Amino acid sequence: MHFGPIPIKESIGAILAHTIRVDKNIYKKGHVLTKSDVKDLEDFGLTEIVGAVLENDDIAENMAAKNIADSISGNGIYAGSPFTGRCNLFSKKDGLFLGESNFINSINSVNETITVGTLPHCTAVSTDQMVATIKVIPFSSSKKIVDKCILTAKNTIQKLRVNKWSKLNISLIQSRLTGTKESVLDSTTASLECRLNKTYNSINSEIRCSHNIDEIRSSILSEVKKNQELIIIAGASAIVDRRDIIPSAIVAAGGTIEHFGMPVDPGNLLLLGSINDVKIIGLPGCARSPKLNGFDLVLNRILAGVNVGSNEIMSMGSGGLLIEIASRPMPRENKKHIEYKNEKNISNSGKKKIASIILAAGQSRRMGDKNKLLEYFNDKPIINHSIDSALLAKINPIHVITGYQEKEILAVATKNKDITFVHNPEYENGMSTSIKAGLRSLPEEIDAVLILLGDMPLVDVSIIERLITNFNPQAGQSIGVPVTKGKRGNPILWSKQYFQEIEKISGDVGAKHLIGEFSEGVYEIECDKSVITDIDTPENLRKINKNIL
Repeated sequence: MHFGPIPIKESIGAILAHTIRVDKNIYKKGHVLTKSDVKDLEDFGLTEIVGAVLENDDIAENMAAKNIADSISGNGIYAGSPFTGRCNLFSKKDGLFLGESNFINSINSVNETITVGTLPHCTAVSTDQMVATIKVIPFSSSKKIVDKCILTAKNTIQKLRVNKWSKLNISLIQSRLTGTKESVLDSTTASLECRLNKTYNSINSEIRCSHNIDEIRSSILSEVKKNQELIIIAGASAIVDRRDIIPSAIVAAGGTIEHFGMPVDPGNLLLLGSINDVKIIGLPGCARSPKLNGFDLVLNRILAGVNVGSNEIMSMGSGGLLIEIASRPMPRENKKHIEYKNEKNISNSGKKKIASIILAAGQSRRMGDKNKLLEYFNDKPIINHSIDSALLAKINPIHVITGYQEKEILAVATKNKDITFVHNPEYENGMSTSIKAGLRSLPEEIDAVLILLGDMPLVDVSIIERLITNFNPQAGQSIGVPVTKGKRGNPILWSKQYFQEIEKISGDVGAKHLIGEFSEGVYEIECDKSVITDIDTPENLRKINKNIL
């Protein structure tokens, strides 16, 4: 690949290295210059551009990224459409993401032009969640480098993959001392149920007994006879030695102690044993809490069918210091404060607060004397399709921005306690005024806003949910864009960090041009034509009602 200054007369087919603005036209970084582009740039007075010209052995960035993405994808993973030299990988199912560091390092070691970043090995993921991203750094990579990456992946037994959660028969044994409150045991049961429910499991059987070797031994044997596949023991006191009461009871029942202790904090005092083919976990005291701890790391592996033994546990030390993070249900530094909150607030802590703006202020000029939002599609006004999809996605708050024919819109629009109607008195000055009116009406504490167009009735709740599920600004996923066959559509999810930039837009335009300016924050989800299908004319409406769009 040739890179550097290129005379404007020789730049047809060149890839722009930097965005160029010419009057009202914007030629973005990565744009391939056409003959008419070059003429416009010449007319503007440019004599050269900085760009790249591919050579015979080069593979364009998008194709290179996609080829490598396909080669490293294993069971339970699919690749999205490549864009700007990047191809993201997503989970096909709920389960445990597996991506061994040795494999990732082998790909990243091929050449600096190819990079692969993933979630940590053994991360719990949900369907359509992004698990990895492949980025080609320059505008192309040589065929030799791409082929070497593909060969490296081909020679690897374990590629990136997602193991689906297994449904197991699970037993809980809780021991108690004199004076142990039943409420403490109830709380432990509830905490374990919450963990298991996330993996589509539940407690099949529970025994509460005295904290002594004989009773715990009898309880273990009783559960083994019930064909339980995993036994979890929560002792009245912490296990402090291999010869303590719980490990002694396991041995007395005919079982073995596979490992005691782990390099994870909280969770150091976890015990792993077995009897026949039944795994037994002796809980550390911290596992009574919903906070992330070493028990979660072992439990998730077992439920995903991943082998867990002494070697695997002792390899968890890197990353084993589980610092307080916002996603934990009850961070220590906030515990005193949270105790005074209601249960609903506690269960929602750590979740991103997403708001929605639905644009319903336009004048429908291309519809003649009709307001397109008041027309009917599938037995309800077009505007209500967007409102109802936002409601089904459980977005709160939802702000519907009105303007033209406000009274008529209010008369037919869906009403709900989570919906606020905001009038834009400047609607005649274009879409930008409605977007800005919507932003200014939102509460301060939101993390992001989904901007929906009121005239796109085919966008359903699943698209909205996928945009929200994959929203993760900390991982660089801060602008969510639906695409169909490479063409970007709506709605778009914007992180709060871009609100100031959106406030600068003007006229009858949205904020889509900002996607190019902040491309590093963009993540895309592949969708059908619904994300590019709007109702602008009577002909559009006729076609959509006849299902021929």
